[in-house]
Amino acid sequence: MFHAFYGYVIIVKENESFNRLDIVRFLEENNIETRAFMGGNLALQPAYRNENIKIFGDLKNTNYILNNAFFIGCHPHISEKQINHVIKTFENFFKKI
Repeated sequence: MFHAFYGYVIIVKENESFNRLDIVRFLEENNIETRAFMGGNLALQPAYRNENIKIFGDLKNTNYILNNAFFIGCHPHISEKQINHVIKTFENFFKKI
């Protein structure tokens, strides 16, 4: 396993009472930036639209990651106050659902 020094990946499980957009919207409203997971199903990327690519299987897992994963930032200089803000914001989100 490799560490992504710029972000921490979060994946929303299937059949939850919320979806990725719900939690991302809440985090952004509380000044916690998010980013979509990069990659996902590369077969859907416009750069491959006119390419002769071979697809094996239904790509169920790549589509799942594409639709349910996102990043929040991480950095060695995040302060204790900022860490506590992130924790409290997640706690508040899960109290609301």
